[in-house]
Amino acid sequence: MTDSWVSKLYQSAISEHTRLGLKDGMAIFYTPVIYEPEILFIGDNPGGSNGIIWTKPPEQHDYLLDQENDYPFARKMRFIFSGQKLENLLRSSVKINRVFFQSRTIADFNHQVDWNDLQAFCLPLVNEIIQTLNPRVIIAESVGSFNSLVNQKGGAVTAEYELESDGKILIRSGSINNRLILGLQHPTSARGISNEHWLMVSNKLTTILN
Repeated sequence: MTDSWVSKLYQSAISEHTRLGLKDGMAIFYTPVIYEPEILFIGDNPGGSNGIIWTKPPEQHDYLLDQENDYPFARKMRFIFSGQKLENLLRSSVKINRVFFQSRTIADFNHQVDWNDLQAFCLPLVNEIIQTLNPRVIIAESVGSFNSLVNQKGGAVTAEYELESDGKILIRSGSINNRLILGLQHPTSARGISNEHWLMVSNKLTTILN
């Protein structure tokens, strides 16, 4: 049943990729599928242009690959989730994106299809993943992802876990159908967010996730 559900997700996304005539890749999960994880990470969309169309989840966590396959976003996430508590949570987390289709930047899609149309297709599947996996906490990996998720029916912004420093909001907080969602600045594109700020984020996450 589990394999059947995951396979149907991929079949649906691949069919839409073909229907839209997209030229780059497609990916849903960036980690093995784990039920009731502490954390479900949700990013924007697959970056780059390698053109790989995934048909199943990977066997390893994308943020924990060997040095040859390492990349800046993964390194920054390991920096943020350093220390035994957070590192263990990172290792047992699940990662997806709010849009499954690959592009170098979100703006690149405007030459092919409308980003809002892609979200309209993917978000119901993202919500299905959330409901099926039942994570304790969702962490959105950009302001855009956070806003997109909480602006749906049943979502709300709260100030309970918000973290701000030097006029910069480092962590946003909200809820999706009574489930905690935290939003980070995009770790590799946030301007003016120093490593000292990210260490503040790490300390705050350690407190929240205890």
